[in-house]
Formats: sequence, C-alpha cells, structure tokens
Amino acid sequence: MKRSILVFGAAACLGLSACEPGQGQNTEQATATSLSGEQAADDANYTASGTITAIAGNQVTIAHGEVKGLDWPAATADFQAQNLDQIIDLRPGDQVSFRFSQAGGQYILTDIKKD
Repeated sequence: MKRSILVFGAAACLGLSACEPGQGQNTEQATATSLSGEQAADDANYTASGTITAIAGNQVTIAHGEVKGLDWPAATADFQAQNLDQIIDLRPGDQVSFRFSQAGGQYILTDIKKD
C-alpha cells in the first residue's frame, strides 16, 4: 500500500510540474528557435567551382575552391544531385560552377554547369 501511494504521489508530482504555466512553453519556444536556426542554415545557397573527381549514382564528388559562406577552405566534398538530369552530361575531370544548399547534413546541388 505504501509503495502504491509513493508511486501515485511521484506520478502526480511529475504531472503537476509538467503542467505549470510557462514550463512547456519555454521548451517549445527553445525548440522552435533552434529549428528555425537550422532551417535558416538549410535554406541558404552557396556557390563554388571546382573539378568533378567522381560520380556515383546521384552523388558527385567535387574538388572545389573556397566556399566563403560556409568558411570552407578548398577541399574535396560529396554533393547530392537533386535528379540525374542535372549531371547526365558531366564526367570526372569536368570543370564546373555550382550552387548548393545544406539539408539535414547533406549538400544538395541546386545548379551545376560545365565551365
């Protein structure tokens, strides 16, 4: 019986603290703020140029120059084509200029053209 009362009392206490005014609102507000920050980063478009080093399916590996908007130095990175039509005429060794966005940790090509 004492165990039941303790469990019930603890559950009631937890339930009440979760329902206090402002408790849930602060958490939701913090989550919304952090999501909007991530979304802002995801919505940004960046431009670069470089040389295609590999193509596998819709993944394009590009040795690119500096990307100032992301403070990236020159490097080699993988980018995802939105569809195969974007890259059908491209081959390793091609010099390209491209635009990309960041979505969920992936870099998505929004435009890519041979130089």
